Amino acid sequence: MRFDGHLFAGVLLLAGAVSATGAELGAHGCTPTPEQPMGWRGDGTGRYPGATPPARWFRRAVMGATAGASYQAKKPAGDAPSKDAAKLELGIVKDWLVLGPFASDNPAADIDKAFYPDEAALQPDDGTKTGALEWKALHTSIDTQSTHYTNEGTCGNFHIDFVQLFGKVNNQVAYAHTYLYSPTGGPFQFSMHRAGAAAKIWLNGQPTVLNPKDWASIHKSNQTLVKGWNRLLVKLSVAESTKPEGQNPWVSKWLFAPFFSAPLPTAYETQNIAWMTRLPGFSASSPVIVGDRLYATCGTCDLICINKKDGKVQWLTSATPVDAAGDAEKALPGFKDKAEPLNAELKAANDNLVKELNALNPLAGLPQDAQTKIDNLVKQKHELEKKLHDALKAADAKKYPQMYINEVSATNGTPVTDGKQVYLAAGGGSKGPGAYVVAAYTLDGQRVWSWHEALGAEEHGNHVTPALVDGKLIYGEGPRILAFDAQTGKVVWRDQSKAAGGYASLFVPAKIGGASVLIAQPNRILQLSDGKVLSELPNTRFFNGDPTPVLDGGMLYYNGERKDLCAVKLPDSPSGAFKPAWKLDGKQWRIEASSGFSIASSLIVNGILYNVDTMGGLTTVDLASSKVLYTRRLEMYQRANRQIFGYTASPTLGGKQLYIFDNTGCAVVLDPGPEYKEAAKNILENQIASTWMDYRQESFYASPVFDEASLYIKGSEYLYCVRGK
Repeated sequence: MRFDGHLFAGVLLLAGAVSATGAELGAHGCTPTPEQPMGWRGDGTGRYPGATPPARWFRRAVMGATAGASYQAKKPAGDAPSKDAAKLELGIVKDWLVLGPFASDNPAADIDKAFYPDEAALQPDDGTKTGALEWKALHTSIDTQSTHYTNEGTCGNFHIDFVQLFGKVNNQVAYAHTYLYSPTGGPFQFSMHRAGAAAKIWLNGQPTVLNPKDWASIHKSNQTLVKGWNRLLVKLSVAESTKPEGQNPWVSKWLFAPFFSAPLPTAYETQNIAWMTRLPGFSASSPVIVGDRLYATCGTCDLICINKKDGKVQWLTSATPVDAAGDAEKALPGFKDKAEPLNAELKAANDNLVKELNALNPLAGLPQDAQTKIDNLVKQKHELEKKLHDALKAADAKKYPQMYINEVSATNGTPVTDGKQVYLAAGGGSKGPGAYVVAAYTLDGQRVWSWHEALGAEEHGNHVTPALVDGKLIYGEGPRILAFDAQTGKVVWRDQSKAAGGYASLFVPAKIGGASVLIAQPNRILQLSDGKVLSELPNTRFFNGDPTPVLDGGMLYYNGERKDLCAVKLPDSPSGAFKPAWKLDGKQWRIEASSGFSIASSLIVNGILYNVDTMGGLTTVDLASSKVLYTRRLEMYQRANRQIFGYTASPTLGGKQLYIFDNTGCAVVLDPGPEYKEAAKNILENQIASTWMDYRQESFYASPVFDEASLYIKGSEYLYCVRGK
């Protein structure tokens, strides 16, 4: 993806709601029929009005000293837990008291200098004075970060950012303090991200000097909490508090963010979660539903089928280029003796992995041996896939660029189904090379047809979802759009635009004047039968980046890398002209101190448009009057930087309420309407071991899917079923 004119490569970009859809104008149902295919956002609208999902659910760790823990900035009144304390979730403490700044002649050496007597015994309260300075409360959030540059990761954690508090001052020292209540006491994992000259922490008066040579300024250590209230004091010094970074004039270099978690493995308690199924690989795509089964794309080129009742895997297949090979490809050197045997080995590995996945019972947590075993099997499968694609490249480098070389995942496109077959598109690449497989499967996993071609790729890969309409499967990359015969896989027509395309959204199917058409990037109407350009709106881009434009009531609403929200009236006939209706510029409808762009597509419910930007800036617009109803920062756990966007899942209507997920699996449930009404907030905690930090929360980028009384949400590790009892 391209942001603010800055091009970069080799960066993991997260694009959970970045697919093009197959929505017909005015569609509202979510039952798959031949006339109403199901894909991204169900029927493309993101509305599931007939669903009856629960509004509340959770999964939380219940082992270790942090289980059931709470925190507050204010000094506790007694030994008992406080009703005013916030629940510790995802290891994040948001409430602090801060004191400073203190001038320092030598910020590195002065970390051991006491700027007030007896630091270790300190038990401050809001308003407590130390000399001429006063302890002040701070609630950390996206809005308490001094800068909001997406590319430089300035909102990547809930930092205590002293630059935001005290300004651009150099050679200083400051303190931050919080109280943490543990019901049981015991060991926990402490990690801290920081920038500054030196740092020191005290836990219950016991000091730890942090090593300035810690990898990437991340300190981690095993610590122990006492039963009851605990005191944490952090002291951080800085020489130069701000510095230029990347394309930005300055970012803060005087901040820290701590995380508290239980030692792994841990156990969990749940509410209203029926099952969770380990996936064979990561992608940002959503599942689709046919009958009693869910179908999802994963990893490099996997399609997995899961029973929606109990989460058991029915089958797993990998759509590799070998499946689409003709006689010419099979005659290439190394194809038969290397690629084909590896493809057969991959099939056997998939069959074995299905058995192991179904043997897991991860809802309450996995013991270490089971976790290690399944992690190793998934890793071995991925290594086998790499060998296969490397062997294909060795046979013909131009025809077979490796499909596993793609930012985020090669299967970010959501599959689409007509209720009889399931279609997937996988592939992409980065900066030029890019190979693709488009394939059709029966509901039982038998391949009907497979197509492969090296189309090339934009800078950050391709994350487009195919659309199924009038017997044609529509797919594309960059400036190209292709139409396949859905039954045979034959390419019926190709469209080549003069303008470069987006990474994720290239077209929206619609009906205009009773005729099926494609509203295609950048600003055209294509005839569905042959791809002929019927009309266009000059000097306009409907497809500016990642969000798919939304159709509703004869209007097209779009936004993207540009901050504007635009409304365009569709013509009465396919060859007629678009008519711009109105526009809100970024200052009118975006939260100012935010990213200014969205990956999530908008949701329209009862004439109100809901849009969330990548940092959690929620805006609602009354479409009849083109007036902003409200803007609000969602108070969740999103982390937003150039590697992990805080919100990629599109807002979704499940029954009568709105569901919005951030990238940590936290979800807010809202009552739709002209005012912000929060009905519930939910958490899906799943701690994953990593090499650089013992605690890492599973990531969530996909839009949720609803079916009757169930909600399905796909994370980077698991597919979850939320279902009321």
